[in-house]
Formats: sequence, structure tokens, C-alpha cells
Amino acid sequence: MNEKISIGVSTCLLGEEVRYDGGHKFNPWIVNVLGKIAELIPACPEHECGMSIPRGPMRLEGTPDNTRLIVIDSGMDLTAKLNKWVGFKIKKLKKENLDGYIFKTKSPSCGLKEVELFGKNGKVRRNGKGLFARAFVENFSFIPVVDERQLENPAIREKFIDSVYVMKHYRKMMNGKKTYNKLVTFHRDHEILILSNNAVKLKEMNILLSEGSAADPEKLYSHYFKKLISLFF
Repeated sequence: MNEKISIGVSTCLLGEEVRYDGGHKFNPWIVNVLGKIAELIPACPEHECGMSIPRGPMRLEGTPDNTRLIVIDSGMDLTAKLNKWVGFKIKKLKKENLDGYIFKTKSPSCGLKEVELFGKNGKVRRNGKGLFARAFVENFSFIPVVDERQLENPAIREKFIDSVYVMKHYRKMMNGKKTYNKLVTFHRDHEILILSNNAVKLKEMNILLSEGSAADPEKLYSHYFKKLISLFF
């Protein structure tokens, strides 16, 4: 696995001073280890959409289906401002051929999960998602994502890297006509890696392919993909 990969990263994790308080959250593993095998592509939603550095701290308010980005001190609603940038950024990233993404934990723009979400009654739930992170996941279902806190676990680091390479190869395989033989070749090429992650899943995938030679390619690929992503996500 010596081919170059492209990983999107929250800018503050690379040591850039773009956070609301003018600071950063430099992550040595991302920069010094992952940076040796990957092109790291930074993005900071709040700074890039035109917010100042430093800026007032913000939080998410509302519900998971109707989430607003609010400046805590002033009550200013910056949802539309950030979402306008998100729409632009998603279109741009679709041309970047990203292979993975690392988000800032619990950020109101970049948090993948467990972001504080304040309801009307002042009750705080930890079921919010950052506005950019939510849009990214919805638009890039084939791209592995993780946050920097998860990467503190060496096993998750390894699984993330495995998933990035596997899904990169899977997307390449998906180009052109879907055939049974292409899928079988892909599976054989990644059989050892699949085994190292989940022997039970490997057995299920072997059975699926052994019985799938006459199946509709669209359905076969769909069933295989669900099993493939369940190895990592």
C-alpha cells in the first residue's frame, strides 16, 4: 500500500491557528505519520466561510432535523452563512478525489457525533452533528470518515487506513460496467485484509459471491457493498 492517498482534515488539526479562540489543535500523528503517506487537504468551515479569528464561541441549537448554528453571547444565527459555504465546498470536494476525512471532535461545524445540541427548554443533548460533517457524510457515502479523538486508539487508526485503501480501490473498480468477474477479482485482492478485520464477514462475503454468479449485478454489488462497509463503519 505505497500509493498516495488524499485525506481531508480539519485545518486546526494541522496546527493552523484558525479556531474561535485563535488557537489550534495540532495532532502529531496526523501530521507526522499519516502525512508521510497521504496528501492532507485542510478545510475550516468557520474560517473559510468568512468568520473572523478570533470569533465568539458558537453552539448548535434546535433538533437533529432542524439544527441552527448560534453565537452564544449575541444569539446571532450563522446557519445560513455556514451552509452557503458548505454547499460550495461539497461541490469542490467532489472534484478532489478524496479517499478519507478526519474531523475535529465535537465541533459545531465538524463534529461527527456527540456534539452538544441545545433544545428550546435549555436541555442539552449530545446527539448533534456538525453542519459540515453532516453534509459531507450525506454526500460521500463511499469515503471513510473519523474524528481525531477516535484516532487516539491505535486499532482504530489501523482500521481507518485499511478502510481508506479498500474503499479507494472499490471506487476504482466501480468505474465502468459492473460485472461479476470484476467483483470477484476485487474480493480476492483484498481477502487477507478483510480476514484481518472480520473473519465472519469474510465467510459471508465468500458465500454471497459463490451464489451470486447468476444474480443481477446491481443487486449483487449492493449486497456486497453493505457487507464491505460494515467491516469498517
